[in-house]
Amino acid sequence: MRRTSIIVSVAVVIVVASAIGIVVAKASAQGGDYRGIGITPGNLASLTSEQTRVSGIPSQLENMPADLVPDAGTVHTLGGGVALAWEKPGRICWWERLTDGCLSKLSIPLDVVVGDPDVVGSGEPARAYGVATDEVASVTVTLADGRSVTTVVRDNFYDVDLPDGVPPWARLTVSAELNDGTTYTERV
Repeated sequence: MRRTSIIVSVAVVIVVASAIGIVVAKASAQGGDYRGIGITPGNLASLTSEQTRVSGIPSQLENMPADLVPDAGTVHTLGGGVALAWEKPGRICWWERLTDGCLSKLSIPLDVVVGDPDVVGSGEPARAYGVATDEVASVTVTLADGRSVTTVVRDNFYDVDLPDGVPPWARLTVSAELNDGTTYTERV
C-alpha cells in the first residue's frame, strides 16, 4: 500500500512539473498564441483604400527590379505617407526610405525591421518599423534595460524611434497590442 502511494505521489509530481514546464515554455516562446490570418493583402485595409491610393508610379519605385515595379495606380501610402505598398501576385511589396522588398504571406501580425537612417550613433536615432495588419492597434518596443517606447499603427505601418544612443543591433522586444486585447511579441 505504501509503495503504491509513493508511486502515485511521484506520478503526480511528474505531471505537475511537466505542466509547469509547458506553461513556462509557452509563455517565453516567440509569438505567443497569435491565431490571426497574418500579413496578407486582405488584412491590410490600406491596400484597398481609395484614400491611400497614389496615382501613377512614385519616383522612389522607378529603379526597383523590373519584377517588383508596381503597375500605375496600384500603389498605396502607409503610415500617413511614410511608406508605400502594392500587391504583386502572392506578395505585398513595400518601400520605405531604408527598406524595400516583398513579403509573402506571413502568419504573424507585423513585420519588424530595425535600422538607422544615417551614421550609427550620430544624427537621427535608430528605428524599429514595419508593416502591420488591421488587427494591430499599437506597437511597443522594449529594450533589454527595460525602457520602452509605444506608438500607434497608422495606415498599416508603425515607426518607433529608439532612445538616443541605442544602436540598431541592440536586443529588443517588439510587442503588438491587438484589437482583441491580446499581444503578439517578437524578440529581435
